Amino acid sequence: MKKMMMFFLVFTCAALFAQNDLSKVKDEIKKANDKMEKAMVQNDEKTLLSLYTEDGISLPNNRPIVKGMDALKKDMEGMKNEKTNKVKFNTNEVFGDGKYYYEIGTFEVNYVNPKTKQNEDDKGKYLTIWEVQKDGSVKAKVDMWNRDKMKESTMAPDMEKKDTKEKK
Repeated sequence: MKKMMMFFLVFTCAALFAQNDLSKVKDEIKKANDKMEKAMVQNDEKTLLSLYTEDGISLPNNRPIVKGMDALKKDMEGMKNEKTNKVKFNTNEVFGDGKYYYEIGTFEVNYVNPKTKQNEDDKGKYLTIWEVQKDGSVKAKVDMWNRDKMKESTMAPDMEKKDTKEKK
C-alpha cells in the first residue's frame, strides 16, 4: 500500500510540475508574440531578429526557405518598405516537452498593399517551434506561415493563368 501511495504521489507531483512548466512556456510564447506584433507594426528588424535562434529557419508563404541569422536578416531587409498597420497572433495550441515547444495558431493582419497602396486585411495560420533558452525565455527555431486565401499578387504566374481559366 505504501508503494502504491508513493507512486501516486510521485506521479501527481510530476504531472503538476509538467503542467506548471507548460504554463510558464505559454507565458513566454505570449511575451514573444506580443514583441513580434509590436515589432512588425514598428518595422523593428532588430527586435524581430532577436526572437529567432542563430540557426533559425523560416518557411514563408510562397517563398523559398530562409535559414540562419544572415538569411533571416536579408529576408527582413526586403520588408523595410512594407507597412503593417496591425497584426494579432492567436495561439490555438501549445505542446512539447523540455527544450522544444510547438505552437499552432492563427494570425490577422492589416497592411498597406504595395501595389494598390490601399489598406487590406488578411488572415492565416502558423506553426512555430520554440526553443527554450537558458534564462527560460523562448526563441523561434522554425516558423511556417501561410494565408488562408491566396491573393493574386502572391500567386505564381502559372497559377494566375490557371485561376483565370477556371473563372471563365
